[in-house]
Amino acid sequence: AFVERVAHRPDVLGCDLIDPSADVHDSYVVEVAVDADAIPAGILRELGHAGLACREIRPQGDWMVVIAVAEGDA
Repeated sequence: AFVERVAHRPDVLGCDLIDPSADVHDSYVVEVAVDADAIPAGILRELGHAGLACREIRPQGDWMVVIAVAEGDA
């Protein structure tokens, strides 16, 4: 549900759900690319409502990327 809600925001360039078998975190990971200088508060709120915790926020070219995992896996 988080991916569907966030992916349609005009400032979101892409939103991916990464399977645990394809990632080193051993849990599902959500990666969101945002066309902004910082991750908007609305996206951070959506992460919290979805039970996700930020693992990393970093610049990627001209945009920002937030990587999140289920809170129990953070």
